[in-house]
Amino acid sequence: MSAESFAPPAPAGMEIAAIVLAAGRGTRFDPAGVRCKLLQPLPDGRLVIQAVCETMLASLDAVTVVCGDRINDIRAALAALPVNIAHCADADIGMGASIRRGLAGPAPELGWLMMLGDMPFLQPSTVERVVQSLRAGALIARPYCLGSPGHPVAFSAVLGPELRECDPQAGLQAVIKRHAAQLTRIDVDDQGCTSDIDTPDDLPGGGVDSSV
Repeated sequence: MSAESFAPPAPAGMEIAAIVLAAGRGTRFDPAGVRCKLLQPLPDGRLVIQAVCETMLASLDAVTVVCGDRINDIRAALAALPVNIAHCADADIGMGASIRRGLAGPAPELGWLMMLGDMPFLQPSTVERVVQSLRAGALIARPYCLGSPGHPVAFSAVLGPELRECDPQAGLQAVIKRHAAQLTRIDVDDQGCTSDIDTPDDLPGGGVDSSV
């Protein structure tokens, strides 16, 4: 049985784990592939990926960051944070491949929060509300801001088998659609849950290269 289809029991006490997807190439940020958007500095001095992980760690103890070719750079950027780093060798297939890689780790008791690595403006209060919804028994929970769906998205542990078999290219959309009637919508006043870093213009000041 492959690591992607089976996850060992979680360590005692781990209720919810976060999976931060950080394996994309970010070609719209830099078509040449020189500048990594996750390693760009924010006005407060933190790098994008650091801000994302710190926000998740404010509510969760277990955070796994799934990386692609930039794994060494991201590992160095996160050296001071208590996160797990996982490498997805086939990340170019699609986001689903990274999700399956992240799920290969220990399975938590209640479920997972799926987060994108390029959303540094997310408010910790939004994460906490999603976490509380999962603890209250939600099958899937997702924040919405001004009618738009955001991240992180929470999935109950009972969906583990479906998540681990998600399409490598389509990712979690099929799972969400299949259980749309059971999705818990959390309306928040947090544009950070829908704002990602797609191009340099999405960063205050356009970012300063810190990835080379």
